[in-house]
This record gives sequence, C-alpha cells and structure tokens, in this order.
Amino acid sequence: MNNVMKFLACNSTVKVTCVNTIELVNKAKEIHGLSQLATKIFGEFLTIGAILGADLKDETDNLTLQVKSDYAQMTCVCKKGAKVKGYIQNEPVFENGTMYIIKDLGLKDPYMGITNIENGDIVNSFVKYYAKSEQIPTVLSAGVVFDENNNVKQAGGYMIQLMPDATEDVIDLIEENIKNTETMTQMLDKNMSLMQTAKSLTKDEDILTMIADIKNEYVCDCSKTKMINGIATLSKDEIQNIINENKDIETVCHFCNKKYIIKVEELKHI
Repeated sequence: MNNVMKFLACNSTVKVTCVNTIELVNKAKEIHGLSQLATKIFGEFLTIGAILGADLKDETDNLTLQVKSDYAQMTCVCKKGAKVKGYIQNEPVFENGTMYIIKDLGLKDPYMGITNIENGDIVNSFVKYYAKSEQIPTVLSAGVVFDENNNVKQAGGYMIQLMPDATEDVIDLIEENIKNTETMTQMLDKNMSLMQTAKSLTKDEDILTMIADIKNEYVCDCSKTKMINGIATLSKDEIQNIINENKDIETVCHFCNKKYIIKVEELKHI
C-alpha cells in the first residue's frame, strides 16, 4: 500500500512522518525504464518527496526538489497529498553536487534553499538543509530494496523532527532508538503498519495520529495545452521556423513519457 501517516510522540514534542512508497517507486521504474541502481537512488529521492509533500496544505502549493551534478540530474515535483512526479537524466552519480529545494506556496516569490551534496549522500543533504535553513533538528531515512529477481521488494521512509520544547532526555531517547531500530524497509517487510513503525522509532505506545492514510501517488498532470504553452516561450522567429517546415511536431513529457502531436495549424495560433 502507498500510504503516508503523520504522528506526534513523546508528549507532542516529536513529529513523525512514515511512508510506504512501493507502488510509487515501481511506477517510476516502469515509466523511466530504470536500472536497479537508478531505481534505488531515484526511488529514495521520490520517497523523500512524498514525505515532504505531505506537509503541503493548498492545492496550488508546489515543492520542487532538484539534485544536480556534472553528470546527472534528478527532479521531483510535489503537490498536496503527497502526489509526486519526477524525472532523471543519466545514471544517477552524485558524488558531489548541489541540491535545490524550491517552495512555491502562493506568496510573492518562491523560496529557494541550496545545499551541497557531499560523498553522494542525498538524504543527509536534506538533513543539513533543515538544520541550517529551517532550524529544525531532523532525522530522515529512505530506502528501496529488491528481491532476487530485481523487483522492488519494499520502499519507504520516515522523517522525525523535534519540536522546540523537546527536552534533552527526549533527544537522547530518539537518538538511541534510531540506532537500535531496524530500517524502514526491514520493518515494512515484516508487514508492520506505519503506526507500528512510528512506535518502534519513538518507543512511545501512546503516539497520537495527526493525519492518517494519505495515499501518495506518482501523478503527472501534463497536457497538450501545457506543451503548447511551453513552445510559446520560444522566440517568434523560432516558432515561425518550425511553422515554415510545415510539419507537425512531437513533444514528450519528461515526467511520464507521454507523447503529444502539435499540428502546424495549432502552432500558427500561438
């Protein structure tokens, strides 16, 4: 099941988000024709997107995550309800690179956070971002594991964030629990529910459910109109040159690989 759940633990001083993303990752693997390595790295990236997207409140909110290196690039666009889409360019090698977090929450200007990727550790780059840019102590984990036939066996992750009133005892407790708790994929492989995984991570049997069973999905909202609008950003000369060739053109969505045929007559109305 593809679910997201959010909890409060330790007397409401710790916020926990847990996700199961096996269906989402499998769909991304199928759409983009990914290798095992690419599925793992891109799947973990999309899992983080689902976790962060669960915090979006309005239908018009957008959260865009980008990871870039000299060789490769990954993008994940998140919408309310943990709806994500993404694309990947080249085999994902990010020994060193840059990560961008762009929030468009309907304010005057989008917010952009930037952090460096060190030693290929994308998950830790998000942790550094939260510590430095948002001043929120955060633990983040995402994983994708495979069976003997190279199929995605489990995929999921969690995020733990400390509230301002978390005591040192609570901080020590969470740190110790994380060291001694199985990975998210191991817990999911035991058919543990998301609530059970949250209790295991916090050792709090009285955990409170904030949001239950958001269904995270890989959803692309592309359309022919959006493709035409993209072409409209070209210069008038470039568009006229395309028209002069008197040939329909084919455009492909990077997020879902859906193809659109734009006819010459449609180009003339741009």
